[in-house]
Amino acid sequence: MMQGHDVLEVLQHLAGAGVVVWLDGGWGVDALLGRHTRSHEDVEVVLSCEQAPLAEEILLQADYTIAEDARPTRIVLWASQDRRIDVHLVTFDSQGDGFQRLPDGTNFRYHRAGFVGRGLVEGQMPYC
Repeated sequence: MMQGHDVLEVLQHLAGAGVVVWLDGGWGVDALLGRHTRSHEDVEVVLSCEQAPLAEEILLQADYTIAEDARPTRIVLWASQDRRIDVHLVTFDSQGDGFQRLPDGTNFRYHRAGFVGRGLVEGQMPYC
């Protein structure tokens, strides 16, 4: 299970290396609500495909291992104490929309307006 402090640790590792990241999924919803509403098996994050190699390097140095490599869609990493990160990879267009290539070859669109929100996790305000 990913606790709030685990989420912040992941975000700090990535941000410290210059990786721009957004919370997604359950933790993203909880952050936007400003409170922890339920247990989360993982933390889902969105980041640019261009920054994926750096993010992977940073997370491997933080004792995560790759559990599933489904690029260009996603990468799932795992660490001890059942901590999991589901990295959603997107390519940004000139308008700022992000597109995640799905396994069937179609794209899931993350509208640019979704990249400006901030939430609250244990006193920190990550992008969601």
